Amino acid sequence: MIAREDERRLRIVFDNPTPRQLAPEKYEHMVSLAASAAWRLAEDGVLLSFVSQEYEGAADIYEFLEYLAGVQPNAGPSVIETLAGSTDYSLVLTAQKRGTVPAGMWASGYFLFIE
Repeated sequence: MIAREDERRLRIVFDNPTPRQLAPEKYEHMVSLAASAAWRLAEDGVLLSFVSQEYEGAADIYEFLEYLAGVQPNAGPSVIETLAGSTDYSLVLTAQKRGTVPAGMWASGYFLFIE
């Protein structure tokens, strides 16, 4: 049997885009994808953590969903620019262009590019 601390962890990264970077319906789709993925993975018992420009939290799915329920586009830089290293695998939802993601992040994350 695998001990809980030996299980793979997943960090969901919501790279909140700047105002007008995405059309409103695309932005809502991005929020919905983040919420759906988080909920489904939590139901499956995956050990989750969450990061965005304005949010960083451990495994509390309800806090993350509450954050997403009120989120608005962020005028600051991409969270990818300041993302701290982690041993967790990352699921990154971003509106950044594919060529702008640092090469070192590709090995430890899966990227959903919202365009």
